[in-house]
Amino acid sequence: MARKDRYFFKGTNDIPPEIIPNTPKTELSGNEEAAVEGCCGILEYSAEKITLDAGKLAVSFFGSGLKLEFLNGSDAVVSGKIKSLEFTEKK
Repeated sequence: MARKDRYFFKGTNDIPPEIIPNTPKTELSGNEEAAVEGCCGILEYSAEKITLDAGKLAVSFFGSGLKLEFLNGSDAVVSGKIKSLEFTEKK
């Protein structure tokens, strides 16, 4: 019987984001900055909440003094005092 190679991941953090299509990559730097790869627009913008369109997901940042520092193509940077982050499936 031929042996088949199998790939095991301990958790979802072990899955490389490159193999999951249409999934944003989010990188936090403490609670003051977040970089998002894979966004395609802004859905909501205020100093307390920024929501980015990330294909099948909406990525929302909640906090105070929030601002969009950078938006270029599919990359964005949010800064301010980030209190929470939420991913919501879009319909």
